[in-house]
This record gives sequence, structure tokens and C-alpha cells, in this order.
Amino acid sequence: RAPWQLGMLLDMAAGPDGNLAVSTEEGVFLLTPSKAGLEVSPQMGAGILAGRASQILYDREGSLWLATHTALHQLMGRRFAFIRPADGLPARSVYTTLADRDGGWWAGTDSGLVRLRPKADGSLARQTIIGFNDARTSHVVSLHEDALGRVWIGTYEGGLYLYDKGRLRLYSPATTGLPQAAIVGIATDARNTLWLATLGAGVLQVFPSGDSLRLRRFGERQGLGSEYVYQILPARDGSLWACTDGAGAFRLMPGSAAFQGFDKVPDAPMGTVLSAAQAPDSSVWLLSPEKILYRYFRGRFEQYGPDALLSGQQPTFLTVDRAGRVVVGAPGALYRIQPGMGLPRVYDDDDGLGALEPNTNAVSQAPDGRLLIGTANGITVFDPLTRFPLEKAPMPQLTRVRLEARDTTLTGGLSLRASENSLTFEFAAVSQLKPGSVLYSYRLEGHEADWSLPTTARIAQYNNLPPGEYTFRMRATIGAGEWTEGAQTFRFEIAPPIYQRWWFIVGAVLALAAAIGGYFRYRVRAIRLENLLLERRVQERTAEVVAQKEEIERKSVE
Repeated sequence: RAPWQLGMLLDMAAGPDGNLAVSTEEGVFLLTPSKAGLEVSPQMGAGILAGRASQILYDREGSLWLATHTALHQLMGRRFAFIRPADGLPARSVYTTLADRDGGWWAGTDSGLVRLRPKADGSLARQTIIGFNDARTSHVVSLHEDALGRVWIGTYEGGLYLYDKGRLRLYSPATTGLPQAAIVGIATDARNTLWLATLGAGVLQVFPSGDSLRLRRFGERQGLGSEYVYQILPARDGSLWACTDGAGAFRLMPGSAAFQGFDKVPDAPMGTVLSAAQAPDSSVWLLSPEKILYRYFRGRFEQYGPDALLSGQQPTFLTVDRAGRVVVGAPGALYRIQPGMGLPRVYDDDDGLGALEPNTNAVSQAPDGRLLIGTANGITVFDPLTRFPLEKAPMPQLTRVRLEARDTTLTGGLSLRASENSLTFEFAAVSQLKPGSVLYSYRLEGHEADWSLPTTARIAQYNNLPPGEYTFRMRATIGAGEWTEGAQTFRFEIAPPIYQRWWFIVGAVLALAAAIGGYFRYRVRAIRLENLLLERRVQERTAEVVAQKEEIERKSVE
């Protein structure tokens, strides 16, 4: 047992991830259980606490609240980190990033290329790979590490670099035959064959040999609908995908000499495709600037969007994180989408993202799952796998029930008259993490089979409900794909009108039967009376005929 060295204990709170937050005379610390005991993190909230935290607690969303003698503080963890020119970047705008296998973070700018390495004290060690020479060879727009650990570097019309074991080699257009075009995408396939995506020269297959290159070009004659290619993706089945400007996506199958389009496949992208990524289930995701996602799986395309998923500005990149979720970047927001789980989790300024301005396809993934995003203001480091805060959806509560447009203090379990068939429900949910991003959905059981579409509106109105038993339910989310259904429900019954009640219906049927029976008896008596009168008339008529006959016979005898 190590001696306690954090001062007098003031308060403590168990965290949602099994850690223990403690407040002492020395500050607030996070204790993490390990085989060696409790590991102590650096002080939490340092720099914002004006005094000792006399009380601490975790809320259901995972935020840690600190009460001092001067203020109340909320610590929500850090999902984002930022690297600026002051941290070692050669320029503000970063056009491409790379997290190599040795823990280095690369940043390509229009003023050169650097490799940054995080140090134990939190600072960054800087190594300049390409300094500023001229506007072409120093403008780095793509990076890729191959299976041998070599880093390939694409420039904006300045050629291709190879960085291998500390040595830098330039393959310039003037000496190697490379087209003088921007190399915006670099990839290697399962055989470590090098592929380049260019703006204006299509897709290039490259075979390096010393200081020279052997090239195989794929352009419009080889099936590409456009020679402006934003990104290439080697898929696990051996095919190569190409994202083009204005012509959709194309695929080069193994052993084929030409790319193939998808013009005959329903729901395939026909316009510009910016990005492509492959998910763990081998499906291929494509992103268009029209805020539409395409999923290609087993020969079929599915479309997602535009407004159902990406509600912000025009997106600039797509990738798949280690958890298999699709991450899309756009100005001001990041969208993390889990297929089949409804709405995406949206990260914006409320999460500490700041004014994000991501550059096109300027994203890479570190071995620990963090994403390095090149932006107009440096690098944004995004950790999509962190479990702090919890991001639980808030619990919705009923705030008011209105009956026939009148405020009430009604509670559930009511029996309403048939004329009281118009109700309005108002509700709310509070999120400390995303106060302005709470979405609601509701359902009136007995009237609706499905939940309503997500909305920011906190009111549900129902008019002219038919008689029956109903239960109003509500749920809330902050867009993370998880819904929390409110524990509070409102049950009520609308009684049928008098003419729909059973005793009225039975009485009406009996009265109708009695009326029909009375009418039947009346008709029987009337018919009998008519028959009796007719019989009398026949008898009288017969008597008259007999009398006339006798009178005639008498006169004939005389």
C-alpha cells in the first residue's frame, strides 16, 4: 500500500467508467484502478478552480460537477485537442495528415511538411521533412504509409516524394514523366502496389525503380468518367475504387484493364463523389457534396440523406472509425453514424469542437483510434472512442397537459367524456452536454403504431380522438443514436357517447324489435279485418246473385 499523498480528503464520487474522482486539499484527482493499485491522474480542473472543491458528483451524462466556495464548475472531459502553428506547424492550413506506425503525426501544408511526435509532458517534438522551397514542391496535399513503413508524399503539381529511413527522394514531373497535376490521393493495395489519384490526369499505377518511375495511366479511355479524381480506395476484394468530379464512382476489378461505372445500378451516385471508405462488413461508403451517403453492399446501393443525416453545410471527408461507425466532417460539425441506429451523433461547438473548417479528405486514423483532421486552422484531434462523457440521452418529463385548449392539473388514469377528445401534451428534457441539441419523439398508444419523426418541438397535439383507451409516451435523444424513454406516461380513456354505449344499443335494439313486433301484429290484425270484410262482401254479393236468380226463375214460371 502506497502512502496517501494528496492531502486531506474532502469528497469523492464514483465515475461511470469505474474510476474514482476525489477532492482533496491539493485539488481534484482521478484515481484509476490497476494491478499495481490506484493510478493518480494529473489534477482535474486545474486553472479553473478558484478554491477547494467541497463537494463533487457525477451526473447521469458523465459530467463531473465541482462546488467551491465561489462557483459551480462542470468538467465534461476532452474529446478534442488542437494543434496550431504555435505547436510546430509550418502554416495554419493543413491539407493532409498521417499517423504513422511509430506514433508520429505528419502535417502537410502549402509551406512544407513536418512530423510531430507527442512527448510525455504533453508537448510536441517537431521534425521538418520538407521545408519551403517553392510553391509546387512545398505544397503537400497527400500522404500515405505503405506496408514497408515508407511514406509517400503527394504535392500540388510538384511531383511525388518518397521518405524512407530518414532519406527524402523527389520524383519530379520533369525527370520521371509524372503528369504535372495535383496528387491528392495515395494508396497501396494488398500487393503494396502504389496508386495515385490526381486532379486532371486520372488514376496512376506507379512502379518505382531507383530514381525512375514506370507509370500506367487510367483516364477516360480506360473507363473513368472524369480524370479529376478526389480519392482512391483499395477494397478487400482486390478492386480499386475511384471518386471522381461530376461523374460518380468507378471500380477497377482485379486483372481488368479498364474501370467500370455504375450507371446501370439503381441509386448509384451519378455526380461528384468526394470520399470513399470501407466498413468492417466490407461495405463501401461513398460521400457526395450534396450531403448524401451511399452504401454499396453485395451489388446494391443504398442512399442515406441528405437532410435525414447531414443537416449542416457541405461535407468534406468521410472515414470509418475503429468501432465501425461512419464519420463525416463538414464545416462546424462532425457526424458519427452507426448504420441502422437512426440519427447520427453530431459534434459541434457545444462539445468543444470550435469553428471546424476541415479540408477535403484531410483525415487519417491513428493506431489508438484517434482521428487527425487537417483544417484551415491547424489539426483537430478527435477521439471518437472515448467513454467520457457518457452521452446518455436526457430523460423527458411531461410539463403540462391541456384539455380542449384549457390548462389543467390533470394526472393520468382519467376517464373523459366523449366531447373531451382534444388534448395537448407539453414536455421537456434537460441535457448539460448538448443543451440546444435535444430531439424528441412521441407516440399515443391506441392511436399511433409508430413513434413520431424526431423534432425539436416540445409539444404534441391530438384533436377529435375517437373513444378508446390511450397512453401517451415520449422519448429524447441528443443525436447519438440512443433514445431515453420517459418513465412518466399519461394514460386516459375517452368514453363513447350515449348512442355508442352498450346499454343504449341493447335498448335501441329491443325497442326496434318491439316496434317491429307491434307493427307485425298490427298488420296481421289489419289483414284479418280486411279478409273478414271481404268475406262479408262476398257473402252479401252472393246473396244478391241468388235472390236475382230466384226472381228471374219465378218470373219465367209465371
